[in-house]
Amino acid sequence: MIRIQLGRKQIRTLYTVVIVLDLLFLFMNTPFMSLPVVEGQPMRLTSIDFLKHQFDLKYEQNVATWYSSVLLLCAGTVALLNCWFAPVSSKFKRVHRVGWLLMAFVLIALSMDETATIHEMLAPLFNAMNEGSGRTSYKVGAGDWIPILLPLVIVVAAGMAVLFSYLFRSYRKILLLAFGGLLCWIGAIFAESIEAGLWRLSMSRVTEGFIEESCEIIGTTCLLIAFTEFLWQRQSASEAAPGQKPNGGVGSGIKAV
Repeated sequence: MIRIQLGRKQIRTLYTVVIVLDLLFLFMNTPFMSLPVVEGQPMRLTSIDFLKHQFDLKYEQNVATWYSSVLLLCAGTVALLNCWFAPVSSKFKRVHRVGWLLMAFVLIALSMDETATIHEMLAPLFNAMNEGSGRTSYKVGAGDWIPILLPLVIVVAAGMAVLFSYLFRSYRKILLLAFGGLLCWIGAIFAESIEAGLWRLSMSRVTEGFIEESCEIIGTTCLLIAFTEFLWQRQSASEAAPGQKPNGGVGSGIKAV
């Protein structure tokens, strides 16, 4: 049996740290702070511009990308904790565990992809596989992965909506937070589809990148907070004496059985 003590103060500190870091990266991603985008690379190499590049979410393989990956990994880890923690009163433990396990898999896979930029390689890979077969080639460039993964994205988004509706049905605030995170993720994909030319909207690359990356970071943060709140509240409720409400200031234990 694994037991992890969580205090309300520690949880609030976690939220504060994450939100402050989010605001820092979002500020560095605003149009007036971003470097001009020229063929995916910054135009200048001064020390200030180097720092801007490292904190700009529109670029790959920098500090901002690492932060986004860590945020996804943290959300996936909390999902795993929710998977292993068996609610005492749950009549559908298998559904509970399988749902959280799938959620953890999606988040951890996205974390790995954020670092390895696997989705950026899909269009060239599929074009190489289809070479000489007469099949239509995929456009290579920003958002080229969307036509390839769109069916999977729709299935995952629908699955998350169903899962949230089931798991958080008794926790209205958590449900709204989780759906807010999901909508932000959908907004990020929509913004990238504009850059890919799937939608005819006039928008600069810097502005589009700011909207896309902001939605992604905010969405992940909403999911992380929602999952953490659910974990804490369920455990607090299971440890509270019969007929008593959980004490918000008392440390919470997480049991994996």
